[in-house]
Amino acid sequence: MAAGEANLLWYQYLLRWDGGWYLQILRDGYSYNGNDLVQQSVNFNPLYPLLCKPLVLFGVAPGAALVIVSNLLIFIAVPLLLKLIREDYGDEVAYYALAALCFFPTSLFFSAGYTESLGLLLIVSFFLMLRRRRFILASLFVGLALATRLMSMILLPPLLWELWRAYSKDLRRLVRVGVVCLLLATSGFWLYVVYLWAAFNRPQAIWTTKRAWHGSGGLRELFEVLTLQPFQHLADVWRVGLLPETIAPWFFLLFAVLFLVFRKLLPPAYSLYVLGALLMPYILSSGNAGFVSFTRYMMLTFPVFIIMGEAFKKRVWLGLTVVSLFAAMMFMYAALYAQAYWAG
Repeated sequence: MAAGEANLLWYQYLLRWDGGWYLQILRDGYSYNGNDLVQQSVNFNPLYPLLCKPLVLFGVAPGAALVIVSNLLIFIAVPLLLKLIREDYGDEVAYYALAALCFFPTSLFFSAGYTESLGLLLIVSFFLMLRRRRFILASLFVGLALATRLMSMILLPPLLWELWRAYSKDLRRLVRVGVVCLLLATSGFWLYVVYLWAAFNRPQAIWTTKRAWHGSGGLRELFEVLTLQPFQHLADVWRVGLLPETIAPWFFLLFAVLFLVFRKLLPPAYSLYVLGALLMPYILSSGNAGFVSFTRYMMLTFPVFIIMGEAFKKRVWLGLTVVSLFAAMMFMYAALYAQAYWAG
């Protein structure tokens, strides 16, 4: 154990990696020195630390506030997701899907100082509103999701698809409602851009700071992505051993195969969301960083867990086996993460 580790409070073991950045933001605010090749706090969108700030103002330690908020939000998100899945697939599929999600190896991040709990809550709320054709509220949840994590722009295609389905026969109303919805849906992005402009005179930092994590995004990396070279990392599990970063490409492949084979089980809005959740990180990150965080990213693609739920409903033995395996892996991931090893 490293020096000083023995003096950590229990919740500080849940503040590794990205959690440390959110802790810094909550304590000291954002900082930016203009060097996009160095990791900067402005890479992390502001909604999560903003939600934690009131607890700090009432005397709660910043680290504890991050953990408390994450755990409160996941307790709200899970029943809402259960409700969403039940409405279309029934109780049995919903419970199996939730079991697979809650015991998924990276589900530890729902309790850590990460945005996964908030992200899941906003994504589920978006689809609940979208299903009821309450497009203004759905757009508001997209805006909040974009204020949480930039990857949430994958919610825009499902929103636009459902708007088209609802108003394609009335183009004037489609344009009118569509413009309002797009303004709301992208508001989280633009408001953060305005803040970066006002605070650091670098509105483009919302994009450019990603280079320190994911590389330059140049033609070489694009070529590697298009020629599927990142999948060479599938062999890492034999070369390096069974670790979260070597398992990650296999989880990505599993989710991609499940979606491609069983996509007809999903409505178009879910399919668009899963497609975006698979393609966006693959295109933007895998050329430089490989699949290191993909198991955590995939955790929020709840429609794939619906596919699992359908399979487990028909083959209970398969569900018990997979969920048990997920649970065992979750304990491994949690132990590694608590000791500051990379776990997603």
